[in-house]
Amino acid sequence: MSTTGITSWAVDLAEVGPIYPFQGSETLLWIMGVAFWIGWHVWSIRWEKAYQRDRIAKYGDKETLKKSLDLH
Repeated sequence: MSTTGITSWAVDLAEVGPIYPFQGSETLLWIMGVAFWIGWHVWSIRWEKAYQRDRIAKYGDKETLKKSLDLH
């Protein structure tokens, strides 16, 4: 991409052509961004559930933890 020959931006940009790279791919990039965002949340939720299952298996279930922390 080059701006060779442009002396002023006060022109009709339709005649100039693309002024930034990947022009016209905004929709595709938006879809890819949303897919990545949703995928990240799905992965994060699955990882956190697996982590919690491992911690419960290592230290006991909710009732055992409650009994061990109960001061009465």
